[in-house]
This record gives sequence, structure tokens and C-alpha cells, in this order.
Amino acid sequence: MRDRDLEAVQAWIETRAMACRLADSNAYADLLKQDSLQGSEERERFTARFTTGETYFFRDLGQLDLLVRHLLPELIRRHAADRRLRLWSAGCASGEEPYSLAILLREKFPQLAGWKLEIFASDINSQALEQARCGTYSDWSFRVVDESRKHMHFRRNGGKWQIAPEIQAMVQFLRTDLYADAIPDPAMGLANFDLIICRNVFIYMDSKAVAGIATKFAAALNDGGYLVTGHSELLGCYVHGLQTRVFPESVVMHKQRAKPPAMAVESRPAAEKPVRPVPAPPRIGSLPPLPAPTPKPPPPGVEEQLDGLLQQARGLADRGRAVEAGQVCEQALALAPLAPWPYFLLAQLALERGDAPQAKTLLKKVVYLEPALVAGWLELGALYEREGRATDAQRMRQTARRELIRLPGDTPVRPFENTTAADLLTYLEQESGGAAGQVPATARLSA
Repeated sequence: MRDRDLEAVQAWIETRAMACRLADSNAYADLLKQDSLQGSEERERFTARFTTGETYFFRDLGQLDLLVRHLLPELIRRHAADRRLRLWSAGCASGEEPYSLAILLREKFPQLAGWKLEIFASDINSQALEQARCGTYSDWSFRVVDESRKHMHFRRNGGKWQIAPEIQAMVQFLRTDLYADAIPDPAMGLANFDLIICRNVFIYMDSKAVAGIATKFAAALNDGGYLVTGHSELLGCYVHGLQTRVFPESVVMHKQRAKPPAMAVESRPAAEKPVRPVPAPPRIGSLPPLPAPTPKPPPPGVEEQLDGLLQQARGLADRGRAVEAGQVCEQALALAPLAPWPYFLLAQLALERGDAPQAKTLLKKVVYLEPALVAGWLELGALYEREGRATDAQRMRQTARRELIRLPGDTPVRPFENTTAADLLTYLEQESGGAAGQVPATARLSA
């Protein structure tokens, strides 16, 4: 968080502490953690003030493609007998995400006619929920939606667009405080879900709060259900009962079916071996090795400025302000034209808006400028796998493996926090052995 953001938060806390007649800012911080009416009201105020609620229809085309091609078909097959599907958009803001899910179900899965489809959508912000229930949106909410789809499911209402009644009726909105509310909550309908989507919510929370909420989600999922978050929000967070599942489009969490208890044996059980966390490649893959330019050492102070700009760009991207994030990346490149990391983040932004060719071009620049940047090769591999070019994808991962072998095993590898070269090698060996689709808890991606 930038200094001026920290200053704004501190000023807000001091003002609210006085308004609540509390002794100091520490007392207000304690209030935010309380499971009380006043604590919940203050969390809503704080959330409304310091989260953007930025969303739009069909945001993150890669993850939506994953839903349509893999996750939803799998869930539909599983429920062929009971013909029921339950989905939850947690942190839905003004409703574009759950309505997008409803539209996808209507468009892509006509076999669901006659099924009991339940889409729940929740947020802590009551004002955003009122807008969601109204179902009226400006043109800005459709910035990645083609005109035919918009006219199919919306009608003009003055200067805005009103969602079709049949889509609106598919979604139930309710206010929830993910931090304090009891979840699962069958009385509210918040239980037994097949799919939970919670994107760009955890970025505002500390690791303890993230782990607590993710554990609630795991308990609210049916066996075989999925938890989908932002691309890096749960990486590195172990959640009991959930396993990481890797797809070219994204990394998701999967609740395993309960296994029958093993039969007792006479021998003493072996000590459980700890599982080293291994990262999945980001959702984002062929480029023959080329001689990279040898950049001159940056002038004094430039590296620090570059790191500051990259941190600012990542923060903007996490809050959904992709255009501004891209502008900051361009500022970073103006400062250091041969720096690979601005191109890396620009590639992530290109993928989020569904521009895979641009992402590929940018990633090729990344590995040209820094051939030892393992994340660039892994990203390219994932892109090629998504295109069905398995040979090229494997070649990218082999290049990443060669770079990793050159490093001491305990060397941290950017941008995977707390992940070493040995961890990544373990992941690549699992993948080459056919276990790439499902691996243990992963490391946190920080760029």
C-alpha cells in the first residue's frame, strides 16, 4: 500500500475512533474484529470506503472459459441424477458477476432446462447489493461484452441497461459478513454449494482472515465442489479439505470426495511426511532461446523507483483498475526499458482482458530480456497448453527446468513467494509424470 493510502486509512481510523467514542485507533481496530452489530456496521463502512467494488460483466475471460469448458460440465455430470446445481458469488459487489454466471448457464447449457438452479450472491456493502437487485447498469459495465449478447439479455432503460427478468430471477442477493458470519449457514441457504466464486476479496485481508474465510468456504462446499478465487489470492494458503487443481486458464481449489476409512493394521503408522508447497504455473506459453541483451546496472535510485512502480501497478491491478495499472507499467518501462517485470505484469493484464496473443508477445519479451526468469517460461507453457500445443508447452517447461537446475535448491524464485528452486522442480517433475492436474497447496504468486 502506498504511503498516501496508508495516510488515508490512518486518518479514517482516527476519525471513526472519535465518532465511536473510542480511546484510540487500536481500539477501533479491535472493534473491526468484533462479532457484534457495531463491529459489522464498521466493517461495512470501512469496506465501502477502502475497496473499489470495481467489476464488470464477464470479467476475466480465461476463468469464465474454464467454467464453461471444464468445471460446470463436470458438476453437471455429477448432478445428472438429482438435477440440481448450487452456486455462490461471494463478494458480488453490484452484481455483474452472478448475473454473468446466470447468462452463461442459459447460453451454454440448454440441457439444464428443468433443473433446480440456485445462484446466491452476497456482499457486505448494502448499497452495492441494492444496485445489484435493481439490475440496471451503465455502458461501462459492458466493456468486454459484445453487442449481440448485451441486446439479448438487457434492454435499454433511459441511458442505462436493465437486465432481463428471467436472468434477474435466477439470482438471490443477501448481505453477508464473510469475516464474522457463521458459514455454512443452512438457514440462509449458504451451504451445500457446488461452486463458490470469491474474486478480488482476499486482497484486502491479512493472511489470518483469508485462512479463516477460506476454511468456511471449504465447509460450505459439497464434496467435489470448487472454490474459484482471483489468480493469486489463495496461493500459499493451506485449506484443510481442499486441494489445488491446475488448469491452463487458472488455478482453483477442489474439495475431494470423502474416502472410506482405511482398515486397521497391526504395524505402527509411519511418521507423516510434510508436503513441500509447490506452485502451479499462473493461468497464463514457443520461443527458441535467443541471446539476451546485457543491461547496464541501473543508476543509483532507479531500482528502488522501479520496485515502487511495480508495487503500485500490482495494487491497481488487484483492485480492478487495469488501465491505470498498465499506465504505471509504461512509466516503469520509460524508467528502465530493459526491465522484464513490467512486461510480465502487462502480460497478466492482457490475459485478464482476454488478449492471449498480446500476452504471448509480452511474455516473449520477458524471456528475451531475462532468459533465467522461470515464471516467464512457465507462463508461456501454460498459454501454449491452452492453445492445444502440447509439444511447445512441454518445451517451455523443459527450459524452465534447465534454469532451475542451475540454482541452489533453497534459492527463492520470483514471483513465487516462499518457494524455492527445489519446490518448482518438484512441481515440474509431478507434471511430467502426469500429475499436473492436481497438486498440493501452492506458493503465493506476488506479481
